[in-house]
Amino acid sequence: MFKLMKEICELIPIFLFTETYPKSRMSMDFRILKSKTGKPYSKLPPLHVAILCSKEEEKTLSWSISGEGVSKGMTKKKRVMAITDGKEVERVVVFESVSLQFVDKKGYMLTGYALRGENPPFSINFTRETKLFSSVGVPITPDLEERGRQLLYPPSLKCSLRAAREETAMVSVQGKVKEVSSVGKVQVGRDFVPRKTLTLEQVSSLSSLSIVLCHSKSSSPRNYFLAPTRSGPT
Repeated sequence: MFKLMKEICELIPIFLFTETYPKSRMSMDFRILKSKTGKPYSKLPPLHVAILCSKEEEKTLSWSISGEGVSKGMTKKKRVMAITDGKEVERVVVFESVSLQFVDKKGYMLTGYALRGENPPFSINFTRETKLFSSVGVPITPDLEERGRQLLYPPSLKCSLRAAREETAMVSVQGKVKEVSSVGKVQVGRDFVPRKTLTLEQVSSLSSLSIVLCHSKSSSPRNYFLAPTRSGPT
């Protein structure tokens, strides 16, 4: 009897669970972010993604502002990434508490993520359980790369001083500096941040702009929040 069972086992292939990770579970793309069934999942399926580009940002949690000058207090670093599924592009933030190793333009299986938001479209949220597993590449076109760069470095609209008063997005203005105030402070939320007031002249327009140092500092040129306070003819 034993000899017969041994012969049968030799004839019948024995399948072991030795499949690689990408084949062991069905992966999804960013359509899950727009699906109403995405949020209730007890365990979200892996996403097949590629990291288009990334940058490190430093968030200033507190400032020391005195008559002698301004200095940063507590800071916190994070990494901002633009990821793609080969069709769409999403922006995600990775905080210091999440330890990830990755290479731009390389394909990964993304697991352990969460969805942020109450209704579609959801946003991808990285947690301490988030992991990236090496996988086959994701097709990356020049258009996807450009969309990724714009998510990380939003374009700044160039406009006149008068038009800047009505804009809510990032803007670029040009003018002759007529006056610069000393460093003061302004409350943003529950925190106080440094502020300077510039008076700029542009042709026949004169505007005062309050320059508030942003909470985050990235590898891009110095970032300011410009709040026009007054304008009128010279």
